[in-house]
Amino acid sequence: MASFIGNEVTIEVMTTAGGTTLDFDFTAFARGGAIDESTDAVEATHYGQTAKGFIPGLSEGKFSFTIDHDTITLANSPQKNLRDIHRVTRAWRVRPLGVGAGKQEYTFDGFVTASPIALGFDETVATDVEVQITGAITHGTQS
Repeated sequence: MASFIGNEVTIEVMTTAGGTTLDFDFTAFARGGAIDESTDAVEATHYGQTAKGFIPGLSEGKFSFTIDHDTITLANSPQKNLRDIHRVTRAWRVRPLGVGAGKQEYTFDGFVTASPIALGFDETVATDVEVQITGAITHGTQS
């Protein structure tokens, strides 16, 4: 069985929802993440059946990741970029294996719903970011 280590993951944010122009990326500051996609089960049982039947309903997605804060100039920091897009729908692009022709990528529109800042002593200051995906997640390959 083949497996991979996600040490080349990229997390990028575009300038607009549905856009393709890169605004900034969190790649250098990210520590981990997950795309969670689920589908509702809609009951479709008919009278006289002896067991419940279901059909797939609407899908929903969330994206979560952790970024470390940086001590560089605030104007260029990941924490400032995160604040700038809070409550704004943007296009996101996640590439689990990094950049390269034929490698997979996930694109979606979404907005930040949570970004609590961890202020532990003797630890890295970080933010656990949660993005609500609006619409479908596109699973594709890079060209």
